[in-house]
Amino acid sequence: MLIDEKDLDRNQAFAARYSKNTPVMVIGDAGTGKTTVAAHRLRWLLENGVDPDEILVLVPRKQTGTGERLANLLRDVPGLTDTALEVREVHELCRSLVSKHLDDVDRLMFWDRDTDRIEVVYNDPDDEDEVDDEEVGCSVRRKVQMIGERTRRQIIDSVIKGFSDLESADSLARLRLYEKIRRLKCNLLTPEDVRNDENFWQYYHYEKVLKNNLLLDAEDVYIAVCRLFESKADLRQAFRERYRYVVVLDYQELTRAEQTALRAMFGRRHHLMLIGNKNQAQNEVRYGFPEGLDLFTLDYDDGEVIRLSEVYRPVPKVEYIRAEEELDELRLLEDLVDQLHDEGYQKHEIAVFCHTADELRVYSRRLPNASVCHLWNAKGREFRVVILPGMDEEHITRTYVTNLERRGKVGLGARSTYRMIYQGITRATERVYLSWVSKRTYGDMTVVSQLSRVLDTVEDDIQSRARVNHVPKVAQASGSGTDPKDNGMSDRGRTKKEKAETAITKCL
Repeated sequence: MLIDEKDLDRNQAFAARYSKNTPVMVIGDAGTGKTTVAAHRLRWLLENGVDPDEILVLVPRKQTGTGERLANLLRDVPGLTDTALEVREVHELCRSLVSKHLDDVDRLMFWDRDTDRIEVVYNDPDDEDEVDDEEVGCSVRRKVQMIGERTRRQIIDSVIKGFSDLESADSLARLRLYEKIRRLKCNLLTPEDVRNDENFWQYYHYEKVLKNNLLLDAEDVYIAVCRLFESKADLRQAFRERYRYVVVLDYQELTRAEQTALRAMFGRRHHLMLIGNKNQAQNEVRYGFPEGLDLFTLDYDDGEVIRLSEVYRPVPKVEYIRAEEELDELRLLEDLVDQLHDEGYQKHEIAVFCHTADELRVYSRRLPNASVCHLWNAKGREFRVVILPGMDEEHITRTYVTNLERRGKVGLGARSTYRMIYQGITRATERVYLSWVSKRTYGDMTVVSQLSRVLDTVEDDIQSRARVNHVPKVAQASGSGTDPKDNGMSDRGRTKKEKAETAITKCL
């Protein structure tokens, strides 16, 4: 439910009513009210006579809960229930712009190519000459086409066939090359920028295939958008008049190419609000660029930064559950969800965040009284109780760190794991249950594991959040029964073994 406007703090109110014709960046940690500020911003615009057709809300992916929660907040506002705001993905918006101006994209990006023409020969039916079946020929240039990820992989496979050292390589080597090319393009690096890289020639030939066949991959779409808005003043003016007020959620999840396209579309003097938090970046695994938050003042010269520092979301009480094997963990969580359901918690108030697609299928079937979703989709949502299974060191390492390193994403595993676990825990307002398995089986191998070490760092950050402003008051007022001095972290000073044994007793 959207809080009353008079309950906003000074920075929140200033951001929601920001009226200058310059971009503004709103930065805040989890629980500081970033989505609430976006909802009040849209409400303030509509109440001041702004046409809803002039408002655009952009999200990195619609699968995340940020856009869903924003819609739920606006649904509770009186008089705004029938207002339909346009919510679009950044990539989908750019693709639609390019598809409407393919001829201009051809001229801007492929004009130097006089080849790639198709010779067409046909009979002229309107010819009144006495000569029958006279053939008339013409030259037609092939049109630009946008390709998807499947076609990109096929092109890279065709490029690999020209290199003997890669042609016999396994599928993982090909996957690493695919990820590397994608990472370079997401960061707007051309083959000329990486001449000393070991995969320079593969990247060079991949770009050559795209250019020779008039193809645009996902990242080329953003470059095409930049060139369109730089060269076509009429398109630039019409688009900015069409969308006078823009709100971008989860800006830290956008790639550098997407951030550059946004700057080209809306310019440096526009009612543009960017909302994000560097510590909540999850899409870095998919080449998001959270450093773009730090570069805001360089990208937008006259832009203003508003920082939300007061945390309003209560710090949850964290408890641990240890199980001997995977099946024991599943039974314990079934009993826990049933117990919570008997205590009066509804399905939409209990969340189970899974790490893999297999876990998602199993827990969705075995836990009907809880909302089960992938940890990737936890952003923006809020629950009274959050359950995170599989928090042992072996499972976390194999699921995130090892898989990312195999795909060539070295160095992202530990950072991404921390941010995802932190994001999942901060979705709870009352309780968090972290379960782990001491003996996990992988094929014919049984591995003895312990509680993940990443939780030590996460707990320190959760503890620091508890000392910020309103958290102890809100936790006490919510009726959770926790001691303000405890700040929700009742198990903090004890060993992992003591935590696990106590939690099992509570759950059983």
